Amino acid sequence: MGLAVAILLVVLGGGYVLRRGLNVSPSPFAHVQVRQLTTNGKVQLAALSADSRLFAYVTDDFGQQSLWLGQTDGGNNILLNPPAESKYVALAFTPDGGALFFSLSDDANPEPALFRMPTFGVCARNP
Repeated sequence: MGLAVAILLVVLGGGYVLRRGLNVSPSPFAHVQVRQLTTNGKVQLAALSADSRLFAYVTDDFGQQSLWLGQTDGGNNILLNPPAESKYVALAFTPDGGALFFSLSDDANPEPALFRMPTFGVCARNP
């Protein structure tokens, strides 16, 4: 009798495991499309706006760093700050995406300073 109960438990347990294995829900990233936003291979730092429409990034070309702005849905990227012998430390968008904050240091100013720049030349008003 004990052997019959043990076999029954093994069969039921195995059935449960098999059934559970067949009903595996798809990965949450199964239908996500990945899109490359830059192609030069020189990106050192990047930030994404809260609405995911804009991204800012820093490139480094032989010690010369520059700041760029792009749109995640495509289009031409815009040069915000030209290449210079400086080091960007941080990037962040305002919640509305109207401005970009960045920290920057160089030989003359080794301690990073904080800067605010409007995106597309127009900064949203503060409430």
